[in-house]
Amino acid sequence: MIKNLLITLHFLALLVGSGSCIAAAEVMVSNQERVSLLPHISWYYDATARATIDQLSPRPTLFQHTLDNASLARAKGAYWLHFRVTPTDTATTKQWLIELAYTQLDLVDLYLRSDPSAPWQRQQAGDLRPASSQALVYPQPVFQLPLNKGEVTEVFLRIESSTSISLPLVLWQQRAFEAHHLQTLLIDGIVYGVLIGLLLYNLFLYPTVRDNAYLWFSLYLASFLFFQLSMAGLTRLYLFSNWPAMADRSATLAMWLCIAAGIRFTQYIALSEQYTPRLNRLFNAIFIFSLLMFVAVASLGPGPLFFMLPLVGVVVALLIPLPLFAAWQAHYPPAKFTLLAFLPIFPGVIFLVARSYGLVESSFWSEHLLPVGTAGGAVLLSFALADRISFLRNEKIAAQTKLIETTQAAEAAKKSFSAQLINAQDSERKRIAAELHDGVGQNLSFLASSITRLTNSSDNMALQQIKQVSRDTVNEVRNLSHTLHPHILDQLGLASAIESIAEQINDQHPIKCKVLLSGALTTLDEKVELHLYRIVQEAARNAIKHSRATEIIISLQRERELVTLSITDNGTGLTNASLDRGLGLESMRHRATLLSGHLMLKSVESGGLNIVITLTIEESR
Repeated sequence: MIKNLLITLHFLALLVGSGSCIAAAEVMVSNQERVSLLPHISWYYDATARATIDQLSPRPTLFQHTLDNASLARAKGAYWLHFRVTPTDTATTKQWLIELAYTQLDLVDLYLRSDPSAPWQRQQAGDLRPASSQALVYPQPVFQLPLNKGEVTEVFLRIESSTSISLPLVLWQQRAFEAHHLQTLLIDGIVYGVLIGLLLYNLFLYPTVRDNAYLWFSLYLASFLFFQLSMAGLTRLYLFSNWPAMADRSATLAMWLCIAAGIRFTQYIALSEQYTPRLNRLFNAIFIFSLLMFVAVASLGPGPLFFMLPLVGVVVALLIPLPLFAAWQAHYPPAKFTLLAFLPIFPGVIFLVARSYGLVESSFWSEHLLPVGTAGGAVLLSFALADRISFLRNEKIAAQTKLIETTQAAEAAKKSFSAQLINAQDSERKRIAAELHDGVGQNLSFLASSITRLTNSSDNMALQQIKQVSRDTVNEVRNLSHTLHPHILDQLGLASAIESIAEQINDQHPIKCKVLLSGALTTLDEKVELHLYRIVQEAARNAIKHSRATEIIISLQRERELVTLSITDNGTGLTNASLDRGLGLESMRHRATLLSGHLMLKSVESGGLNIVITLTIEESR
């Protein structure tokens, strides 16, 4: 009792906003080919789903609500629709048909009579009933409506469904309906033919290319084709005519499988594991969730979890372009065709979801936009797969050529770098010797002579000078020692050492240096810390000396085994020639190589240079 009361309250807002409170209107027909019944329908919601035609037909005041659109809210009860049909004096056609152009309704019962004293004539449809129980064998519910002049035919339609409820009701002349039905079959047949042809083509190619993208694309095409056949009512009519439970589940099962296959295909065609690893992990989760929902629908039916399907469909439709766009930006050609293929599919997905929620009415375009768009998109996706084969083949040839060139150049580069490194070491020793001679040596000589004078006098001024020179000497020796080896790295770790570089830059130069640190940086190996510190030191020195930068940002982040170091300045940047010849950059590349990492140089749009080093840490100390 309480449950029924809650359901009634749930529908109160719907009842209030559903139109003016009027009884069923009469549909006046003459010789027009079709009449939309939507404006003439009034309805009543039976929360218990137990009311009978004999209980409701004498109470027309229950039907007080009109339809604003061709959709009603999902509910556990039953909807009753009511309208009357009256032929005019000019009407010559007696054979009329009522078409309910939506195949995903569980139970549909039509009651009609023209003589109030006669019993109700009942016709049945719905995907929870065998196809043989339907009076007219069509994929969608179609009912006979004989009309005679001067007779008013009263019609009640009872509808019960656990999924979305769409009510595109049309009254047709029989000949006009048959012509319309053939036209619809022709359009659907073209779409099905394109999808079947592409499916067979890709299945034929898969054993040859051995690319899993073809396999998942084939599964995507097969599941979408099965979904479209289910939405058109053809699977119920020809495959599951005596298996209503499967006919009821087929469309929802096919769509969950289509989402799973589409996600996996996108991961392969967009190389998401390489270009967008975080999105790739999210796609893995959606893939597993879709398969779990497939199993749940197969066990429980589509009703209990149906609300999840449109929601996940929208999320997937919004997420799929992201890895494709990232791959396109990374100059991966197949992503371009895949993005273009997504454009005609996206509007159809939006229309399908909106129709599931009752936001748009069922129409020719809302029903055919998705299959037509998918067929066109599938053709473009086939181009993307062909381009993927060409790209992978060219990439393999380029990799082999580059490997040969790299092998030949490795020895020369190694010799050249070794020579440059030795010269640099000699120059550094020479510089340190000069600084010790000119700075520390002179200061010590001054201290010696000053001490000699102090032994013979009490000159306070000389004593102060000795103190100051002593402090300067100590600081200079410390700076030289720090240059030779950063002791702060041993004492406080890499994070503090990098922050000390930033502090020194801020104190000694008109440059603002900022440090961003995140992750478990205290567990890095000593050699890794030293190489990263030297890279930061060299990059900062280059920015100060050569780029005329006013701002430097040093970012060091660790996420599990992945360590990313980024040094960005807003200076003038470096030319390609200087990038090739610069010993500092070559030293940074060499250190990154020693860490089995990768160094990338990126130009900043506003000016400057961004140096990014990525490496994988296998073991922590």
